[in-house]
Amino acid sequence: VKEIIESESVFPLKKGKKENGFNPSRSNIIFLEQNQKVSDMRVLKEPCMFVYHLGNYSQHSVRKNLFSNDFPVELLMNFVNLCSGQSTINEDLTKGEQDGIEMLRKSLIMILIDSEIEIPAYIEPYSEMVLVPYMAKDEFSELVSEEINKLDGIKLYCNSSGYVTIEDDEYLKNLYDSMRGFNPTQVINTLRKNKFLLGRVYFTNTDEKEKAGMRKLMKSIRKDSERIIAASAALSLVQPDGKKPEGMDELIRWVKEHELEITTPHDNDKYVMNSPKGILVCGVPGTGKSMMAKYIAHVLGLSLIKLDLGDVMGGYVGESEKNMNKTLRIIEALSPCVLWVDEMEKAFAGSSGTNGHETTKRVFGKFLTWMQEKEERDVSCFVFATANDITSMPPEMFRSGRFDEKYYMFMPSADECSAIFASHIERQCRIYRDLNKNNSQSLPLFDTSFVNASRFKEEILEKVCLIDKLQADDVRVTNVNKFFIGADIAQLISRAKNRYLNNDDIKERNSGEAAVFDSSKFMNCLKEVIKDMRTYGETNLKDIVLCFSQLAKNNFVKASLIDIIPFDGYDEFRFKSKNERLYYKEDEQKWIWRLKSKYDQQLYFAIRNAINNMADEIINRSHGNTRN
Repeated sequence: VKEIIESESVFPLKKGKKENGFNPSRSNIIFLEQNQKVSDMRVLKEPCMFVYHLGNYSQHSVRKNLFSNDFPVELLMNFVNLCSGQSTINEDLTKGEQDGIEMLRKSLIMILIDSEIEIPAYIEPYSEMVLVPYMAKDEFSELVSEEINKLDGIKLYCNSSGYVTIEDDEYLKNLYDSMRGFNPTQVINTLRKNKFLLGRVYFTNTDEKEKAGMRKLMKSIRKDSERIIAASAALSLVQPDGKKPEGMDELIRWVKEHELEITTPHDNDKYVMNSPKGILVCGVPGTGKSMMAKYIAHVLGLSLIKLDLGDVMGGYVGESEKNMNKTLRIIEALSPCVLWVDEMEKAFAGSSGTNGHETTKRVFGKFLTWMQEKEERDVSCFVFATANDITSMPPEMFRSGRFDEKYYMFMPSADECSAIFASHIERQCRIYRDLNKNNSQSLPLFDTSFVNASRFKEEILEKVCLIDKLQADDVRVTNVNKFFIGADIAQLISRAKNRYLNNDDIKERNSGEAAVFDSSKFMNCLKEVIKDMRTYGETNLKDIVLCFSQLAKNNFVKASLIDIIPFDGYDEFRFKSKNERLYYKEDEQKWIWRLKSKYDQQLYFAIRNAINNMADEIINRSHGNTRN
């Protein structure tokens, strides 16, 4: 604001001297302090600029403050009434007062506030709201370079764009990527704090010592970034994870194919291509959607920002919309990034239909508009949205152009369950090995040559889980066979370990054991625990079927290479017109033969029969959703 005043780019100003306790460089600038009143705004001898810093108020406080003594209501009311000529206050005025009113018409009132407000209707026609943008890369580089010059004495030079920077583009890029969303004060404070902690803030990439210093700096900056992002209740910074989720090979393939388009969007311009907007991943809970978000950010090498839409909603009128605007601005400042919107259906459940909540509709509309227009605003933000129950999601979310692709994650196959089991076992072995790295005599936690994917598939999935085996022509719906999701497998391992460790007879050591957990005894614990365990596929068969029907109708594509129950067998038209089964696959025998695992075949029969058994309920729900 001071630079704008000095440049006279907004208002013609006049030099003067110190007045009224302030020290402006121009005599016709009046800085208003809080609780300071203007006695009579009609008595002005020259056009003035009134600068008032309101500070950071909540929407409720701002509304209240507009009518309190802290805010220059008299100034605004006089300004509006006098300049609009809609007030009788001009009658019977002296010549001096009339001249003062003319000066007031030529004056400017600048109000500074840290967040957007709803301007009162009687002031809005005479006002202009200016949003101060976050720093661009060149501006950031110049600010950081000047501060590093002061702190570490690094030489500056003028680059081709006319900005004064240090001669280390890689260093500046690393800081820019780590400090996106920082305002200038936060950038400077972070650098000065790290100067005190680390002794210096500029590190080269020449040797291991310098690289170690840079890692410490980046780690410290990340902590500050987490605190700044946490200031927005709806956003949080999540650590990416390189652990590959099992059962999502098709989704991972798509991300890797579009990696360059996402991470370098400007390269698409020469081919007249649009950058990917994002993907929507739906399906049964506990199948690794959250893990996938962390893995995608790791693959792309971008920051992962989690958006909790429930925290956007406010209690006062207009507060939710203001929170959404502020949140989206922070996201834009943090781009390029991956925006993880988890369980989207819960936030936007009331945004469709005639009975939908008006505030939710407006917030939902803002988010959809931003998704459509973010590329035009030069915002490189890849949206990874997840949902468990799409029945409550508004139909607008599924229209073409919202997302580049819609993937579904269904019940994992036997091979995928086995891979998930092996992944958990190997991860626990790795953690245990790191904890005991100084003990050369320590045994591994598990003997992975025995406790592995193939044995889990053969001894657990193919035998223990299949209690009531269905045949191809069997139409019964059985709820006793146990079908796993990823969360079930993690719980199974945890319970088996507890049983092992709490049974003195089992955990008694024998000489010559290859691991901390004896393999055969641990496998027996798995078999015992599973008998008392209620898996998701056993207890939530109805939810699985309803999820499948919605995914089939909305043209989702599978995230996995393996398809347990294909969508092409789901046909509502056949059911309603021919009174046949809702799910009927013409070449079912061939399909069953392709499912070589008995576990997969039984999962297919269970879901197929449940769909046909719930056909009327599924159709009724579909009609109800259409009407709403």
